[in-house]
Amino acid sequence: MCAAVGFAAFAAVLSVIATPLGLVGGVFMIWLGWRGLAPKPVATAAEIDARDLIHTTTATFFLTIANPTTILSFAAIFAGLGLSTVGEGIKGAIVVSGVFLGSLAWWFFLSGGVALAKRRLPDSFAAWVSRISGLLLIGFGVTALASSATRFV
Repeated sequence: MCAAVGFAAFAAVLSVIATPLGLVGGVFMIWLGWRGLAPKPVATAAEIDARDLIHTTTATFFLTIANPTTILSFAAIFAGLGLSTVGEGIKGAIVVSGVFLGSLAWWFFLSGGVALAKRRLPDSFAAWVSRISGLLLIGFGVTALASSATRFV
């Protein structure tokens, strides 16, 4: 509930800066997408000392939500998609819960999928995923720019 109250206070500030934040967020997503279109060579995976998949996934999830870049990215995405006007109370709690559960599900899916498929996929697979992700990011960036630009009119 504290997160919902904090998000409601933050949403009031975001609603004031939603347009510039949406423009900057859109440009940032386009830049990230552009970088993803030219994937880097496959690197050797780092060796980690992990007990099991659950511990690795949990540690990665908490590292991600503690990352300021992740927090700012969610703020930019919320502003770009017009979600910065979420009200107080139950609506804020639903948004925060949705982001939390969606992020948690994503990390379980990603970590589990990588663990199961890392030896079964060709090296070119990573390059294709990077290109497709880059195109999707560019598409979301253009959408965020278009959404923010309509607020000027």
